[in-house]
Amino acid sequence: MQINQNGRSMIEMLGVLSIIGVLSVGGLTIVGKARRQQEITQALSEVSQLIESSRKISCQYDEGYGNFVNMLGQSEAYPSGVEYENDGSFTLSSDTKVEIPYKKATDNGNGEAAISHFIVKISNMDEDMCVNLASSNWGSKNTNGFIGASFSKEDAFSDMASNYPKMSPGNAAEGCVDANTKLYLGFRICH
Repeated sequence: MQINQNGRSMIEMLGVLSIIGVLSVGGLTIVGKARRQQEITQALSEVSQLIESSRKISCQYDEGYGNFVNMLGQSEAYPSGVEYENDGSFTLSSDTKVEIPYKKATDNGNGEAAISHFIVKISNMDEDMCVNLASSNWGSKNTNGFIGASFSKEDAFSDMASNYPKMSPGNAAEGCVDANTKLYLGFRICH
């Protein structure tokens, strides 16, 4: 008597299901990493556009004209996906917060403090976002007035200058210690 067996055993089916499970987990990990990288790239783009718009507006108006950041917010000359808040700050699509305080030149006559500038203060970011923002190439003194980057405070020009033309990933990782970290990027006004 001949028995015709065309089906699969339970052990074979469990083996196939476990292989499918492992491949699915790997695929989800890859998708998660790609999504995270896209979020970081989007934040870099939004900050770059805010810097470019701020510099254009600051170059068009005299230093005494007033708060060009309010002009930037009211004119809606900032990227879509970014929200302008009533306190004059911006919230990126990643919920990272950006403030752009204007600083008039001081009368000491030496160094970067003698040049009117604005600071891009970035906060509410995780460590990966912080390291990527801190170690990005933000330009040069000749192209867009970039002074440098710092974690100390918004008028720490010597710290910023030590991280010009860009902060090393190692220094960025040391400075990006937690979600309360604030990153300061300095830019000259073109007057």
